[in-house]
Amino acid sequence: MCRNNDGDISGENSAVVREELLRLRVENKRLKVLLNRHGISFDDVQFATSNCETTESLIPQVQFSITEKIVLFRKLFRGRPDTYPHRWESAKGASGYSPTCGNEWKTGICKKPKVKCSDCDQRHLLPVTDQVIFDHLSGKQAIGVYPLLDDDTCFFWRLTLMGQTGGRTLGPSCDPAKI
Repeated sequence: MCRNNDGDISGENSAVVREELLRLRVENKRLKVLLNRHGISFDDVQFATSNCETTESLIPQVQFSITEKIVLFRKLFRGRPDTYPHRWESAKGASGYSPTCGNEWKTGICKKPKVKCSDCDQRHLLPVTDQVIFDHLSGKQAIGVYPLLDDDTCFFWRLTLMGQTGGRTLGPSCDPAKI
């Protein structure tokens, strides 16, 4: 990929460029290991030269709009849309996350601390809105996500590889799925 006269990546958007750069870095690492395995010094390899830049400068500095940031956040941290946990701190220093209730501490409605939120018949869980995400991203409130959906599915994925054999064992399973 080359920069045009304006300094922009020609024909590509920044997400595609970042994804391609990551893919190429992984491939580069794999090829270096292969060269080393066959006794070929990486320094002996001749490189083709071009007018294209091959450094981090290929990644353009992108300015996302507020709406784009919210959309990206929703995509990366997708969970239950009907409720979310908020962070709280007590006067005694305890802290945690609890479901966000629209009636919490409202006089005449909320019966805390006598009645636990999970047992309250006035409980009104608030949904994740763009305003909630904006407030989180701007530092006004800390929120979490409930990843397990009503149908027992989840959009999060966790993988722990122990030692060097983990990747080699997992590789054949992941390659067909392009993971």
